[in-house]
Amino acid sequence: MKPLGDITNRNQISENVIETRKKPSLKQKQNLDADTEWFITVKEDKIIRSDTPTFALATSTGHDHLHHENILKSTEYVNDIISYLRTTKVETTPFRDYMTSVQKEINPNMRSILVDWLVEVADEYSLTSETLFLTLNYLDRYLSLKSVKRNKLQLVGITCMLVASKYEEIYAPQVDDFCYITDNTYARDDILLMERHILDALRFELTQPTARQFLKYLTSVCGADSDLESLATYFIELALLDYGFLSYCPSVVASSALVLAHFTSERVLSVVEFRKCSYYSPLEIRSCIRDLNEHHQRIQTGPKLAVVEKYSKPKYKNVASLSPIYDSLQEKLDLLEKSFEGMG
Repeated sequence: MKPLGDITNRNQISENVIETRKKPSLKQKQNLDADTEWFITVKEDKIIRSDTPTFALATSTGHDHLHHENILKSTEYVNDIISYLRTTKVETTPFRDYMTSVQKEINPNMRSILVDWLVEVADEYSLTSETLFLTLNYLDRYLSLKSVKRNKLQLVGITCMLVASKYEEIYAPQVDDFCYITDNTYARDDILLMERHILDALRFELTQPTARQFLKYLTSVCGADSDLESLATYFIELALLDYGFLSYCPSVVASSALVLAHFTSERVLSVVEFRKCSYYSPLEIRSCIRDLNEHHQRIQTGPKLAVVEKYSKPKYKNVASLSPIYDSLQEKLDLLEKSFEGMG
């Protein structure tokens, strides 16, 4: 793959399309015990490696498997899991404005360019959407703690994706894969060193709630079909690109995206159905729904984004081709709020 290039110039990097790379079949996958990369940490100034593969180190909530056919197997735990996730720091404490308080050389536009490129990388390596969302969680948390130079931003991004892949994927891309995807802009040692810095900064707190987790649960509860789920997922991935959405907690973004997906696809949303689609009242998510729709409008006239190309594929029901709401959103929200208040 060509390097990301000048991260201040979206037009330049928009031509850096990821080259097609043949992926190995399951039979060609290397032995996990022999080839799994390990988390690295520092103890008494010495690099040590874990005795356990990284995917076993992760303290999984089990929530990733709650949707569709698996939710029935976990019903006795669902409410406790969701309740716990909604009490975590990411849910209760919005990100501070780290672009002005911490960062000196990067800005929201540079972050947006990086995120769109990471969407493309995740799609190229067939990573799960949860891996992508964890990547962004780790990225934003690290950027809120450490000042990063402009020429190191891509390194931080791919290293966060490496860590998220180890946590979430069964067959995670290896360090050399991430060197390759940047056209060897960064050496293997650069990535491993950055991995140490990120994990130390995050204090190995890798189990984090994401909008994707909450959306999986909500779509299961409301019985959303694949078209509606794809559209809502498209909205939360669009939200990843916009630094402003860090002011909303993940469950608000997930609830807003699912409600907006109903509105955008012209589906009837009764109060009973709304209660299944949201953790909040219409008034509490009104501003986020409006912001998501405005963001959806803006991308119609901007440069071609990887996330738009991704959701233009039949695999994702070509939901990116749906037009945003331009005139009737206010009316839909007002009607929903009145109905909600009427139901008590």
